[in-house]
Amino acid sequence: HGFICPPNTQTYNLVMDCRIQDKSPELVENLLIEMLSSGGRCPPNSESFSKVIRAWVQDELEGREDDHRLPGSSLANSLRWLQELLEREGSGDVKLGPAPELFLLIIKGAARSRAASIAVLETARKTMELYKQSRFRVDGVAYVFMLDITLRVSPEEVEVLFSECCRDGLLTRDFVQKMIESTPKDERKYLCEELLGNPPTFAVAWSRGVDRDRRPGEDPEFLKKIVPDL
Repeated sequence: HGFICPPNTQTYNLVMDCRIQDKSPELVENLLIEMLSSGGRCPPNSESFSKVIRAWVQDELEGREDDHRLPGSSLANSLRWLQELLEREGSGDVKLGPAPELFLLIIKGAARSRAASIAVLETARKTMELYKQSRFRVDGVAYVFMLDITLRVSPEEVEVLFSECCRDGLLTRDFVQKMIESTPKDERKYLCEELLGNPPTFAVAWSRGVDRDRRPGEDPEFLKKIVPDL
C-alpha cells in the first residue's frame, strides 16, 4: 500500500512526447536536464536526446509568432544537443549515439527556416561538418538542402558549395537543376560553361557516391532541358 512506482527513462521519454505535441521545447529540454542530473537513476538514452533535438527543430519551423527567441536560435539549440550527444558517444558511452537522420533534420530545418540569416547558415554548415566527420555516409540530399539555405543567405558562395559537393562525389541532378534554375535565364549558359566547361560535361567522380539514376551525367539531355540554348 502506498507504493509509488518511480519514473524511469521510458517514462521521461513519454512525457517528452507530450511536451513536443504542446510545442514546448524548453520543457522537453528541462526533462532531459533532469535525467542528466538524476545520478544515473533515469539516464537519458539516444531517443531522449533525439526528442530534444527534434523539439527545437520543430520550434524553428512552427514556433509561435509571439515568442521572443532570436531567429535561428532554436535551430542553434538543436545543434548544441547534437554536439552533446556526439561528445558523450565519443567519450565511450556505448549506449548513446545519434541516428544519421538527426544531421539531415537540422540541415533541412535550416533550409526551411523562416530566418534567412547568417546564423542559420552557420548552424547548417557546422551540422554538415559533423555529419561528414561522423561514422555515417553523407547523402547528396544534404547538399541540396545546403544549397537551399546558401541561395537564400549567401548566393555568392554557391560555386564554393558546388565545388565541395563535386569533391565529395555527391553531385545530383536535383542539386544541378536547383543551382541553374536559381540563375537568371540569360546567365544560365554562361554558368554552365564556367562550371562544367565548353561543351559542359560532368566528371564521373563528381557523382561517385550517388545512385546512378540520380547522377546528372547519366542523361545526355539533362542540361538541355534546363538550358535549351546550350
